[in-house]
Amino acid sequence: GIDVNGRIQWTGGLARYVYVLDADATSPTVPPNLDLPDGVRWRVDVPWDGGEPIASGEVDYGVPPTGMFQRYPVDRPPVGLVPGQEYYLYVTRDVGVPITRCLFTY
Repeated sequence: GIDVNGRIQWTGGLARYVYVLDADATSPTVPPNLDLPDGVRWRVDVPWDGGEPIASGEVDYGVPPTGMFQRYPVDRPPVGLVPGQEYYLYVTRDVGVPITRCLFTY
């Protein structure tokens, strides 16, 4: 989930794609048209052409870490999270290889 400081935590190992979605959103699947389902609030990716996967605890909501880029939203910061509201964290090792899928309360 995401702690009160905005730090994203997951289990399962290193990740290339990190999503924060509305709690009722469907799980992302394969590109080019199913990897940004309705309800995505924020997504960061490791570049496909050479970036290194990232560990849990190295990503803060709304701030792409070094080596990653913000895929969604494209041209603005993500909408803030509301304390007490439930969200969906979806983290993948690679396309179609989820390592964490959980609901959490911010």
